[in-house]
Amino acid sequence: MTRKRVFTIGLDACIRLAGALPTGDGIEELNAIRHFHYLRVRNAVHLDHNWKTAQLKALFAFHETCWQFVGITRKALAGLGGYDGRFAGQREKGYQRSHLYDQMQLVDELLTGPEMNTLDLARYVWVRDVVVLSLTTENNLVKDREYFQREVITFPNPSADLFSNDGTRWRYKDGEREFLRKLRAQEDRRAIAPVPK
Repeated sequence: MTRKRVFTIGLDACIRLAGALPTGDGIEELNAIRHFHYLRVRNAVHLDHNWKTAQLKALFAFHETCWQFVGITRKALAGLGGYDGRFAGQREKGYQRSHLYDQMQLVDELLTGPEMNTLDLARYVWVRDVVVLSLTTENNLVKDREYFQREVITFPNPSADLFSNDGTRWRYKDGEREFLRKLRAQEDRRAIAPVPK
């Protein structure tokens, strides 16, 4: 069972934004564990597609490098760029991570595509698990190429340190607050800069 792919900014753009696969303490071991469970789920013959989907989504969700923030929408930056508070729940505050590559499509590809080795699986998921910080109302809009080009400010985050996974939520601590303050100030200066003649 495969779903029709929803609109997306394109895999080529996701690959450019993702950068290099992270390395370091525990990453190789994590990739090996994920690969082991990926094979078990993929090859389970008596389990239905919905169960397999849930298992694979969970498998790639609980680690600080499980997604990589590569940008923020202008509307989200306008709200968060000067916000110093803490969140009880991010979605409740109107902000979320928006995947640029349809995650159900990714799971379908993992279940029905060619079987992959450990490194290929890690790379395959990494370049398809890029996200932007957006308002909840922009979740599907950011996947549209024109909206993305007009409304998303991209930034390098090669080690996925900014807004990293904190359980099932993205982290918003001092480093992220400072980063967004500087980014908002930079964007405000750009907006009022004189147009060259």
